Amino acid sequence: MMKHTETNADALEDDLDYQIDASSNESDNDSQSQSSSHEIEANQPSSDASEVKKNKRKRQRQKLKEKKKQKFGTSGKEATSLAHSPDILSDIINNQIRINFKDLSAVELQDRFIKSSYIEDTIDFPNERETGNYPEYVTHAFKKNNQENEFNKVDSNGSPTTLIFCLSALRALDIVKALRKLQTEEFKITKLFGKHIKLDEHIEYCKNNKIGIAVGTPQRILQLTNGNLNFDHLKFVILDYTFTDKKSYNLISNNDCKKPVMEFLTHPSLLKRLSDKTTKICFY
Repeated sequence: MMKHTETNADALEDDLDYQIDASSNESDNDSQSQSSSHEIEANQPSSDASEVKKNKRKRQRQKLKEKKKQKFGTSGKEATSLAHSPDILSDIINNQIRINFKDLSAVELQDRFIKSSYIEDTIDFPNERETGNYPEYVTHAFKKNNQENEFNKVDSNGSPTTLIFCLSALRALDIVKALRKLQTEEFKITKLFGKHIKLDEHIEYCKNNKIGIAVGTPQRILQLTNGNLNFDHLKFVILDYTFTDKKSYNLISNNDCKKPVMEFLTHPSLLKRLSDKTTKICFY
């Protein structure tokens, strides 16, 4: 899961301590240069010293921002490079199917492969793949399929039109928050993840609510596909692919997520809908 060059070693933000092993001649030169620099600094006005401190604080703030990005994951401009054509995405998914189902024969694997025709080509989506652009992306996918009239129609409980798979509960909350403006009484935006929410609670919720878009983790969504969350009206499965965690893993390379994602994508009921072109896979 949608990268400045300075010769000054002190400006490198890699948390490494640099040690220089200098020769005696270099040490003499350093002593002379240090002496000269002290003389220059002594003659510098206080405003220059203030500017140096200001720049130092600015670098420290930038460093903190970068650490926060690494901690919570990233999406957007840097991640947009992960947006590929259906042919490439099909190869990526099928490679993961081979890895996660090693016990299957070549023939059995072939039956589970995701064809490029199963994947909606959204490479022409004009906006950056940032969290805030999710509502536009979902409506864009429906328009491409000439199904804008089907977008917010939910005929039965527990039967969403769109399922969004993401890396974590926190990521799901961010996406749900962005999608809230699409919610109506008959078109719920639902979060589905195991953190602090029991499976029985989700089962009960699915039975009693018309879900338009469900956003959740692969593990919890997979647990709900045994009759509680059905595919009868499912138009799109969206993989939150360009978002990456602090270790630069995305949804289908993260160890906790990749197998349940592959199990869902190769579910017989979903494969039937993909083959019939009633459901499409999208990569955000």
